[in-house]
Amino acid sequence: TTPYITNSYSLDKAIKGWGIGFTWINNHAGETSVRNNNILGSMAYKINVDAFSSITAGVQFGVYQRSINNGQLTFNNQYIPNIGFDPSQPSNEYLITERVSSTDVNLGLLWHTKRDKIDFNLGIALSHLNKPNISLFQENEEELEQKIVFYGSLAYKVKRNLHLIPT
Repeated sequence: TTPYITNSYSLDKAIKGWGIGFTWINNHAGETSVRNNNILGSMAYKINVDAFSSITAGVQFGVYQRSINNGQLTFNNQYIPNIGFDPSQPSNEYLITERVSSTDVNLGLLWHTKRDKIDFNLGIALSHLNKPNISLFQENEEELEQKIVFYGSLAYKVKRNLHLIPT
């Protein structure tokens, strides 16, 4: 059997309060070569609220693509009793295509404050806002589910090179 393989690549750069980036995530699964690709461009902007705090807002926009190798698929009605598998038998499965593509939109917001010995972050990320359809079947709609992630972190500076970070 072929294992499930995930590759992920990211690149980002800060430029005068702005952040720009690129992300590519590729999943490849099993004998049928089910592949999911997500290619996203990112942009964020940081606003200083006061001398200690800032708010950063970001957006990602890109393409989500799903594909499958139909030639590797087998179905129950292609198995003939007392004979075995017959690939010439119709599968009676109706795939739109071996590949489907949709746009993908994500948003994020982060509040950061640093006072005395405390460094604190609080954020939220909203993924797949447009619920892209990723179904390969004609009579079916399969939306990529929206996801909400809350984020928080705290670091307490004990000494110059020693921080206490709860997990």
